Amino acid sequence: MRSVMGATPRPCAARASEVRVSPGVVVRPRPVDADLRVRPRRELDITPVFSYENDGGDLAATLRRCVGVGKCRTRDSAGVMCPSFQVTHDEKDSTRGRARVLDEMLNGGVIEDGWRSAEVSFSSWFRRRTAPAGAGTRGTMLLWVDSFGNALNPGPLRAATEVLEEIGFRVIVPPGTQCCGLTWITTGQLGVARRVQRRTLNAIAPQLEEVSAVVGIEPSCTATLRTDLPDLLAGHPAAARLARKTKTFAGTIRDLAPDWDPPELPVETLRQTHCHQHAVMGDQADSWLLERMGVDDTKLGSGCCGLAGNFGFEREHYALSVAAGNGCCCRPCGPPRTRCACWPTASAATPRSDRERTGTRSTWPNWFVTPRPQLSPSR
Repeated sequence: MRSVMGATPRPCAARASEVRVSPGVVVRPRPVDADLRVRPRRELDITPVFSYENDGGDLAATLRRCVGVGKCRTRDSAGVMCPSFQVTHDEKDSTRGRARVLDEMLNGGVIEDGWRSAEVSFSSWFRRRTAPAGAGTRGTMLLWVDSFGNALNPGPLRAATEVLEEIGFRVIVPPGTQCCGLTWITTGQLGVARRVQRRTLNAIAPQLEEVSAVVGIEPSCTATLRTDLPDLLAGHPAAARLARKTKTFAGTIRDLAPDWDPPELPVETLRQTHCHQHAVMGDQADSWLLERMGVDDTKLGSGCCGLAGNFGFEREHYALSVAAGNGCCCRPCGPPRTRCACWPTASAATPRSDRERTGTRSTWPNWFVTPRPQLSPSR
């Protein structure tokens, strides 16, 4: 092959005084292996936990096993393939997409700062961004950064930051990594939950003095800050103050910036409200905000998607979880099914668990009011 390609320029050069025939392709081409991604362009200090013996212990070599043909993108539910992509149809949820993200981290060409890239976590993005000039004219907000949103689904947190700053609020976040303690509460580990919540309160207590509200995006965490935390830490000087100041995203706008004119968005939505939000915060503020935007909103009558945190992921609860989700999320579509293709234009499924269960083209309400509204899946 090399000898054939090497001989190609001679007849071409004989027919023309200058190289004009497909330069760099037919004439004087680059070596056939010049653009292969054989090894990372930089070395990262990574010691894999897995041995990767078949690849000489090289994580980069393991990632090159994905040759990019896209077989993992099949939409045939009868086949055995990546279930996440079969639900979302989003490249980032395919096996190939995940392999490419890891490869880009190792290469440093697209994702420059490895595991702590702004492409990966909300916290990294937040530290690097530049707030607009008007941020702070209406006061300061503490945005509650939930663990799942920070590490795996930063889109809603980013959108909330952009909207609040667009309105005129200065947005700050808790120092370090803080947790509401819900994971331990739902599994009965109340002693651990108290320790986690006490550490959280000690970390954010100084911030509570300066902010007008604590804005929760994930309803489960928001409800925990409002109810469970002050119950478990009764008597802590900051617990009651945190509970009083905690609001939903829409509640923050309704209560503290009711004169703000949101963008008009003439779409139809079928809204799924988290059961914790039904019980603790209510969704009147969400209805108010969507109406202000001109959204033709239909609210589901039931609040449980069936997932219920870790409950729906546990083998012994799976059948009950699916039955609950079918009864709530799919009743408007006729016969029970786990995925409804006939839902309206967009589905405003607020919390992460509801979107995981429904698998529809769903988004978070705060995506609707970004300066550039998006209806793409934000999973």
